[in-house]
Amino acid sequence: MRKLIALGAEIGWWNALLYGIHLVLSRYFRGADLFKYYLVAQPVGKKPNLPPHRGRSIQVRLVPEEDGVVKAFPRPQAAIRDRYQQGAVCLGAFNDDTLVGYLWLILDSYDEDEVRCRFVLEPLGEVAWDFDVYVRPDYRSSLVFARLWDEANGYLRERGIRWTLSRVSAFNRMSRESHRRLGAVDVGSALFLVMGGRQLMFSTCRPYLHISSGSASIPVVRVTPLTVSY
Repeated sequence: MRKLIALGAEIGWWNALLYGIHLVLSRYFRGADLFKYYLVAQPVGKKPNLPPHRGRSIQVRLVPEEDGVVKAFPRPQAAIRDRYQQGAVCLGAFNDDTLVGYLWLILDSYDEDEVRCRFVLEPLGEVAWDFDVYVRPDYRSSLVFARLWDEANGYLRERGIRWTLSRVSAFNRMSRESHRRLGAVDVGSALFLVMGGRQLMFSTCRPYLHISSGSASIPVVRVTPLTVSY
């Protein structure tokens, strides 16, 4: 009960209830799960997060698919291949040639790899999608996260991108807080109930409701930052 009360205080009682359902489904029902995402818009920073003299020991560069370091990514290789096939780019952070973090960007629609969903970005050419921002556990108190975002913002500015969109798990308080510190604001949410090959989606973004009976049926969710008052 104490854990439930603490979780409710952290992520809200409704989200805590959904998280409990997620745990029950994922542990006791094969092929079943429940996911809730917040869809957030983050302005592309015009200035670096770090002063010029800080974080220089962390090198950030594009990681092409053929780079051998890709095999060290803590993700299924099939998912990594699919990301590159979609046209996503990966920015990797290195300390003495050792991979210590990365983030992914895509400038077009993105096919989610946790549920069946295609996120379409609007307006095209002004927004990007960021996902799977990862920092090695022993570097999470370092400047790796800030360095990654400084380089990502520079990459996006050069291409005329004003906003980056993403989905954040409603059950991950730390990720929510990290995005807020970077200026992210909520522009929508989506709830997915998965039961084997079937999937039910409720979203505050179009098409709002989608029922899928197989892998060929994928909801196309349109996400835009234009509802944000800035």
